[in-house]
Amino acid sequence: MDEQARYTNHPACITTERAYLRKGDGMSAADLELIFVSEIERIESWRHEELERAGYDPESALVLAASHDVDLHDAVELVKRGCTVDLALQILL
Repeated sequence: MDEQARYTNHPACITTERAYLRKGDGMSAADLELIFVSEIERIESWRHEELERAGYDPESALVLAASHDVDLHDAVELVKRGCTVDLALQILL
């Protein structure tokens, strides 16, 4: 599944699209793409912050934040239970 297909049905994207459609303004494909990209960036930024808070170094957190197939809760839990960052990365990636 490609990244756009994965997030097209994300509740935030659907909600945003519906809000525009309700207003009657309509949205161009470029508008939808901008919202899609902005939402992904926001999610990755949040994931990065959470991973750093859990104990990952900034570079490792960045890699995991951009890896959308990695469950954030699993990543945090591994470190919380005493797993080293290196071992957690090997398990998760």
